[in-house]
Amino acid sequence: MPESIPILLTVVGMDAEENQISLSTQGFLEENASGFTLSYEETELDGLQTIDNRIEAEEDGVLITRSGGIGGTIYYRVNKSFEGEYDTPMGRLFLRVLPTSVRVRRRGGMGHIHLAYQMSLTHHKGDLRDAMARTIDIRFAPRRSQ
Repeated sequence: MPESIPILLTVVGMDAEENQISLSTQGFLEENASGFTLSYEETELDGLQTIDNRIEAEEDGVLITRSGGIGGTIYYRVNKSFEGEYDTPMGRLFLRVLPTSVRVRRRGGMGHIHLAYQMSLTHHKGDLRDAMARTIDIRFAPRRSQ
């Protein structure tokens, strides 16, 4: 089993109107055969539900998997469209993502993942005509011993 390195990470998401969501938390970094994996938990605002997140980064793409709540998986690879369907309390939603930039940088226990993409989330299958531009920036560094 690979060694888990405790890290601090910050995830910042932004849409085309520059509305921003930010999360800072503790997690773990692990080496794997094709790159590295970041894992962390987040808790819903009501404090009742925990969501497990895994970010698998490799040379040509990034796979983000969320489990708990409305879970799902999205693969970010430049100019490679990803489609998914999700059952939610508001009904079935159809997701389409087209990454325009995927950058992964890492030195030791520190790193940065930048994702820029067009995203459409609707109640019907469609194309990217109504897509919105979004970015995700993930930065991480080793956690200091207490």
